[in-house]
Amino acid sequence: MNYIQLKKIKLNRSGNFRLTNKVFYIITLFILLFPKTAYSQNTQIWLDADIFPSFGVNWDYQVEAGYRKYLVDDGWTRYHLRNVITYKGLSWMLYAGALDLFYTNENVTTNYLEVRPWIQVTARWMTAGEYLNLFRPYFSIRLEERFFRYTDKSTDQKTRLRFRIGGRFTLNNDFMRVRTWYVPFRVEFFFNVGGEAQEVSADQNRIMAGIGYIFNSASRAEFNLTVQNSENTISFSSSTDLIFHFTFRQYL
Repeated sequence: MNYIQLKKIKLNRSGNFRLTNKVFYIITLFILLFPKTAYSQNTQIWLDADIFPSFGVNWDYQVEAGYRKYLVDDGWTRYHLRNVITYKGLSWMLYAGALDLFYTNENVTTNYLEVRPWIQVTARWMTAGEYLNLFRPYFSIRLEERFFRYTDKSTDQKTRLRFRIGGRFTLNNDFMRVRTWYVPFRVEFFFNVGGEAQEVSADQNRIMAGIGYIFNSASRAEFNLTVQNSENTISFSSSTDLIFHFTFRQYL
């Protein structure tokens, strides 16, 4: 075995050691952050498919189809379609607007349709390769107008604010590029303006972490675990849920 081969082995071992350390520190961080209520009595499954058609240099367009299921007896089912346009003329500041459609099938009380237009501002810290490979952490504020129509033909309208803090830790690369494993994370808080709507899951706060992989320049996937506190304002009950969230993204 020559000197070059020995050096390659040492470099590989050093890289594996650094990767192992990063994974250990990140896992420890999230164990400390996640509340004890992560061992929840209720479970949800979320499935999302995102498509990003080509939309110009400074613009992103996202179409998302999603499915939600509350895994209890007579648990509700929700389907949604999301359309989002994002302007990214400034690398560190993003402006987004969207129109979301939700249909919730609630087996016990009432079904309802929700139309939800919203606008959002996101500020990003453009860092990469530092602080355990923290990649572009962000803070965002979203203003939502929510319009409901129930099966008894009654209607409702509410306003809600959402605050998010999140980002990603890249594991085997400094940047988000092909064949990169990464850990997405997010903390989110919800504030109703003018009272709560009648719905089966009035979200209050969430904490999320997961694992993602970039297959190629066009495709990536994520699996996230989320702990969520919410209220059912129809049956006047509250719960803490563990959400298994699978997402596939395709860039055209």
